[in-house]
Amino acid sequence: MNKLQELRIKGKLNRVLAEKPNSTVEMYAVIRSVLAWFFDAAMKDTGKQKLDTAGCDTVVRSLAYMNAVAENPEKYFSRESTIADWDARTMEYAKKYGMPTGDGYDFHDFVWSPADVVHINTTNAIFNNKLSCEYRDFCKLVMNWEYNRTSGNKQELAVSMTQAQEIVRIANNIFDKKKQNFFQRMVAGFRSARAH
Repeated sequence: MNKLQELRIKGKLNRVLAEKPNSTVEMYAVIRSVLAWFFDAAMKDTGKQKLDTAGCDTVVRSLAYMNAVAENPEKYFSRESTIADWDARTMEYAKKYGMPTGDGYDFHDFVWSPADVVHINTTNAIFNNKLSCEYRDFCKLVMNWEYNRTSGNKQELAVSMTQAQEIVRIANNIFDKKKQNFFQRMVAGFRSARAH
């Protein structure tokens, strides 16, 4: 049984862990559980859609990608795994528009970040716009936490602590049963209003 399945079986986070994660390993356990929740929510929503064969293939590929991100977020968000590709996109952009390339860092905001790449590859699996926006924002938060956590800059390290607390707050909100029920009612209401 992999870590993602274990988290799904538990159904909720250990509150002590979620209150104050003490290590990167614990933070990634929280991140994996939230990404697994997004994956499950997308799966449930996808089951309610009427799709043709081509649409099904696209959705299945996006869901598979989303599941891979949930099982191994480090591969998709860590500086070590993503910086080379991000820099390459940046250098390509700078060359295309005749800008000085230098180290390329100055142009990171002009190209897709690792979080943007994840979101673009999963948009076909998430039909609910609100859920898609929340997923995108969470991916950006995780990426920013990871990049700040591994920075040599003291200010960025301090920001990473605040970002870790925000990740935990989001996890606590997601796994709070009352809030989950409210979210499900809102989604059902949105669907019924759209059907009329």
